[in-house]
Formats: sequence, structure tokens, C-alpha cells
Amino acid sequence: MNLYHLKYFVTLAKYEHYTLAAKDLRITQPTLSNAIKSLETELGIQLFEKDGRNVKITRVGNNFLRNVRESLAILDLGITNAEKEGHGEGLIRLNLLRVLSSLVPSLARRFIDQNPEKNISFEFSNAHGLSGEMIKSVQNKKTDLAFCTKIDVNDPSLSFIKVAEENIVLITPKNHPLASKEEVDIFETLAYPQVWFSKRAGMRTIIDKITQDLNIKDSIGIALEVDEDETVAGLVSEGFGIAYIANNKVLNNYPLAILPIKDFNYKRSYYMVYRNDIYHAPVVEDFISFIKEVSFR
Repeated sequence: MNLYHLKYFVTLAKYEHYTLAAKDLRITQPTLSNAIKSLETELGIQLFEKDGRNVKITRVGNNFLRNVRESLAILDLGITNAEKEGHGEGLIRLNLLRVLSSLVPSLARRFIDQNPEKNISFEFSNAHGLSGEMIKSVQNKKTDLAFCTKIDVNDPSLSFIKVAEENIVLITPKNHPLASKEEVDIFETLAYPQVWFSKRAGMRTIIDKITQDLNIKDSIGIALEVDEDETVAGLVSEGFGIAYIANNKVLNNYPLAILPIKDFNYKRSYYMVYRNDIYHAPVVEDFISFIKEVSFR
């Protein structure tokens, strides 16, 4: 069905006069007449009937008119939205670790403020609470971006842009024997049970590297393994063990001693992750470029 014919039909229904409708459409009257006849033949109904020198829409024509107007309005809205997206407007879908719930919204706000003439919105989610799951969400195109810990997934289609890093520290309950120290030697920690991150967590990769580098893993008593920073901090604050963890703002919500580790240079880095082999809407590409410009150096 010819889209122009539908628009001609709506205009003729408005004027119920071929000459006036043709003038508004900037086409000839025979062109309009032929278009309406073609539409009527295709539909098998009569859309207009003569009314003196004018025409009048038929009952079935009026029923069709309501549907056509609704359809054209939806189409026009779709075209308008697509054009806006083509000019860098629209929605950016991203996942983020809970520990980045201050940093990432701040970056999003800066991006919006730098583009005041554009209608830009974000969909923030941490339903996929672990870095591995967030990366899978990007791989499966369920989200545009993820802000999480880097995990080696051996996938060349993924790009990682560092956005922040934090020192690894020791946390203990306030009344722990190590809590009064200004800093601790990591070998002092081996005498106490520890709360570790599970193997699903990005932080576990860092802890495994630390303990392997220092050859201390077999000397550690692991009391519990859990997924997220908040749970680790909560368990430590209640005396279930001590823990190696990234020194982020989450720790301030718990009654903990936060202790630097002597001669210790390990850090936790956070990255923006995206697919580099697929088409991204211009607004997503613009945000990726923005993150690259302001990213951690």
C-alpha cells in the first residue's frame, strides 16, 4: 500500500474537496483522483461519494480514516525519534557495580550537562550484580555498557576503558587485635580467619593474584566466601573474619577498621566495557568518546 496515497486520503477527508486537497498537497487534481481510486480498488471499498460539487467521506471510509490517522501518527513519531537518535539523543543502557553508584551517575550527569540541547537519558541497572554477569550482558547486547572489574574473557570484541582504581586494604572489626595498628604486614593477617570474595566476583581474581604472588594462599583460613563488597564488609563488621578489599566509600557505612597494608601496591581497577564490533546509537558512541576523554590516566 502506497504511503503517499494514505496521506492523500487523509487530506481529502479533511477538505472533502478535490481542488482544495490537491492544492494543499501541491499535486494535480488528476493525480489525487487516481490515487484515491487506486486506494479504493486495493481496499475493495468506496471511501468517498459525491456531494454536489464536493465529496463526502463514506461510513466505511470514516472507519478507515481513524485507523490511518493513528498509524500515520505512530509512523511520524517513529521517524521523529529516529531522527533525534541520529542527532545524538536517546537512551543509554548501562550496568554498574554498586560500589560505583557514586562515580557512574556523576559521569552521566556531566555528559548530560555538556549536551543541554539534547534529550539524553540513562537506564541504570545493577541487577547483574557481578562483573562477569555484567560483561555477559554487554556481550549479549542486553545493555550498551558495563562499569565493572576487568575479567579476562578472551573476547576481542570487548573494549575496556579504565575509569577508576582503589588501593587494596585490610578491614577488621573495630575490636580486632589488628585494628589499632596504623598499618599491617600482610603476614600478620594469616593468623586470623578471613572473609573472601567468591570465584564469581571480579575482586576474587585480584585476591588470587595477591596470594599467589606472595605464596600465602595455603596459609589462609577462609571462613566464608560471598559475592559483593557490601556483604564482605557487613560480615567483617560482625566479627566473621577479616578481609582484603578495595578501599571504597561503601566501607564507611560499617563499623570497621580500615588498615593500609605495608609495602603493598595492589589495586582494584574499574572499567567501562563495550562491544567494539557492533553498531551503537550515536548517543552511546558520544558517551563512549566522553568517557575516553575523562577516563582515569
